[in-house]
Amino acid sequence: MNGFVYEPFLPADESAQVWRYLDLDKLLWAIREKKLWLTLLEQFRLKSDSFEASVPEQTKAIDALVTRGKEHLYNQVMPSFLEPGSRSTAPRYELLDKLADIARQRKALLRAAYASCWCMGEESEAMWQLYSRGKDGVAMRTTFSRLKDSVRHDPYTIVSRVEYIDYRKGALARHKYDYDPALHKRIAYRHEQEVRVLRARQEDFIRAGQFPQFSADEHVAIDWEPEAIIEAIVLSPLSPEAYFEVFKDAIKRHSPILAELVQRSELITDAPRY
Repeated sequence: MNGFVYEPFLPADESAQVWRYLDLDKLLWAIREKKLWLTLLEQFRLKSDSFEASVPEQTKAIDALVTRGKEHLYNQVMPSFLEPGSRSTAPRYELLDKLADIARQRKALLRAAYASCWCMGEESEAMWQLYSRGKDGVAMRTTFSRLKDSVRHDPYTIVSRVEYIDYRKGALARHKYDYDPALHKRIAYRHEQEVRVLRARQEDFIRAGQFPQFSADEHVAIDWEPEAIIEAIVLSPLSPEAYFEVFKDAIKRHSPILAELVQRSELITDAPRY
């Protein structure tokens, strides 16, 4: 049984469009296998964002000072571990052990949790450039609500907006749950308007916290129904017009239903006319 209490950050409008930019071969795999591919957070940290699943500087600084025995900070921080209005009768060393355990668990999140990254809002040229290989790029488009419903069958998985913060001066929008650091990113990434499919099994999280050498597999695939979820398959604006039928035929081999949803990028029509 999963030990996490999942509480995602939800958009004001759950009918908002969300996009997953990827390459054609990965899309065909998802359609054929009826799976959603997720990547271990540690891979994101190593390959794209060194701040992945971390906490702001002020949080780490306070943790360090409390651990070293700074009494006034200890008195400020420890009430956050208690229920409102209650007082702690636990020995000081027990609370400090708890703080040290929290620090270990933060690092464990990288080696135990997975994500699939989507983008909310309108079609984005910047996202095409970041997440697809030029003319071979495609995008799956659906809504936040449909994406959220698509993973309800998996008790370890949620769909959430990502909150953007200043890691130098700010604080996490919420730091209530063990997985909350994985739902925050630096404000430098806010143009992505990321929606994250996050998956974490409590047993993996505990093992990663107890054993620094433990790491879950680099990828995991969960059951997923593309035909019930995808509203459109959009070809990269860099794709030549002649590619359209080729892409459509490739998708048709695995799903005639989804082949009818293939369309060219609307960004092509934004070219200036002289």
